[in-house]
Amino acid sequence: MKDVMNLAVKNPIFVLFCFFIPFDNTSLQNIGGIMTASPSSLLLIPGLAVSSLKYGLKIRKEILIFVLLTMSVSTLYFFYWSNLFDSLSSLFVLDRGSRYIALFGYYFLSYLYCSLHPYSDLVAASKVIILVILLSIILNYADPNLINHQGLLQFNDFISPDRLRGFALEASVFGFQIVCMVLLIAMIYNLKLHWVLLLTITLAILTTSKGAALSFLICMCLYFSANGNVIFRIVLTIFCVTASYIMFKMFFLVALATDIDNYSSVATRTTMFITGLKILLYNPLGVGYFGYIPAIYDFTPGVIMWMKKIIPYLNYDEVATYTRLGEYKAIGTKSLFIDCVIMYGFIFLVPFFTITRKVLLIFSKNKDKYAYMLTLYVIIANLFFISHIGDYITSFCIAVALARYSNHVSVEKSENQTVGVTSRVF
Repeated sequence: MKDVMNLAVKNPIFVLFCFFIPFDNTSLQNIGGIMTASPSSLLLIPGLAVSSLKYGLKIRKEILIFVLLTMSVSTLYFFYWSNLFDSLSSLFVLDRGSRYIALFGYYFLSYLYCSLHPYSDLVAASKVIILVILLSIILNYADPNLINHQGLLQFNDFISPDRLRGFALEASVFGFQIVCMVLLIAMIYNLKLHWVLLLTITLAILTTSKGAALSFLICMCLYFSANGNVIFRIVLTIFCVTASYIMFKMFFLVALATDIDNYSSVATRTTMFITGLKILLYNPLGVGYFGYIPAIYDFTPGVIMWMKKIIPYLNYDEVATYTRLGEYKAIGTKSLFIDCVIMYGFIFLVPFFTITRKVLLIFSKNKDKYAYMLTLYVIIANLFFISHIGDYITSFCIAVALARYSNHVSVEKSENQTVGVTSRVF
């Protein structure tokens, strides 16, 4: 823990920022809603200012072009959506869009803040996050009332006290934090793969988070199918698929059946996933920040009608409320990835897939399996069940993965230069 102490001395704001990352549902929401749900948000701007002076803030031109394009699209769609619905106030569209600009702006700044630090500092910061998540697991068993009831640590009471919540908003987010924690530990200490699989699945099951466990199993299937020799890939892929099926049937099928019968999570997530793809089809450049809510009003009713014909036994009560003009509190796709697809369209998708492919190829080439898994898991989780924009652990994990990627690229460049010099000598 010497590296943690050194980081605390030279950059205490960053250590505090990372310490509070797992706390994403505190009573600070009374100040600024979801934007201040985590104490980390209050440390972001001063921390970014200090680190910028220390390390130097260099913003790539591609990022500036992305910001310029998205803001241009947002401005154009503000006028379009404001006039599409007669009963929808322009002030309402302006207000909601401005809030999304602030929320997503802060989210991207949290990645920028983390990425300013060298990989060694990110490793030390990872250990801080790991300790906090471990503490939350212990507290969940030692004093569940502290975790499950409204107070300083939690903004609201937990509706499912039989599940683990940690310091997070809900069990799903906590499950996501736990899997990220295990993968960070595995990456830092290079643990044996079988222990990582066993520990991750066990902890994910304990949280009863269907999304966390199934996303990890999908991640494992994809990883094993893409790495190693052909026989190795086939055997391990079959094993992972079989294990996934058994675990799904034993631990999650009953919960999923209950959700279909009594709740609306499956219907809402499926409907909004398709709605996001439909919005992308009609708006390839996205609808921007101001068009997000109005686009959902416009496209969701048709998708619901189509879904009812295809899967009539699902409960569509929750997603039906998304079509009411003026509704905004509960509206969302339940997927941060699909939110980005709706807002930014191919402006987001093209660089996302290009960078992801490049990063995963480097990790695969260097046999950096845990960095590969962490990157893949974060993507899958944010695609299928993570939508909490107030949770900065995603941006932190992305910063860690890209820092590790940069290290691999630097090593390859230096090796190529050494080979080049040697060849010229001989």
